[in-house]
Amino acid sequence: MLRSEFYYPAKKRFLSWRKLVIIVLMALSAWQFGQGAWIHAKAIVAQLLIAKSWQETLATEQAVPPWPWADTWPIARLSIPAHGKPIYALAGSSDAIIAFGPGHLVQSAYPGQPGNSVFVGHRDTHFAILESVQESDLIEVETSHGTTLYRINSVRIAHESQAWAVENTLDATLTLITCYPFDSLLADTDLRYIVTAIKVE
Repeated sequence: MLRSEFYYPAKKRFLSWRKLVIIVLMALSAWQFGQGAWIHAKAIVAQLLIAKSWQETLATEQAVPPWPWADTWPIARLSIPAHGKPIYALAGSSDAIIAFGPGHLVQSAYPGQPGNSVFVGHRDTHFAILESVQESDLIEVETSHGTTLYRINSVRIAHESQAWAVENTLDATLTLITCYPFDSLLADTDLRYIVTAIKVE
């Protein structure tokens, strides 16, 4: 009797703590899953709205924001024929902008023109496709001025502090940048996955 009275309350307390830990872990997992699901859902829905405003942009030859309060507009449609559907890119590269689609660095060259045209995007949504591209793959970039074809000539990993990726070039160059590694659990890393392509004449 004394043995039971001594051991069972302790066991009960242990089980209570274990249940609490399990509940907390499940809640955190559900919250994290919800956050991830929300990010992906937002990215998908945004691309649908941006695609519509892109068609209006082409038809009217004027920048059409994808939603009334947007401080950006679609600037290009990126397509890698060997790797899935097109992606609509936006003007600007702030965190708020690239949550909805790849962003074009305003200080870089306009797509199709001489110089380095740089786009940045998230590795877990719109630029997840970069993990599967290879050298010699083609990239089509449609703008309001027409379509330019690029061929990938380099896929590299570099530290974020290296500025060569965004430096200007003499030739018409396309540079796509995302965080690396693709499967990292960290929201941000100090490595970048950099795909460069040269205009096909």
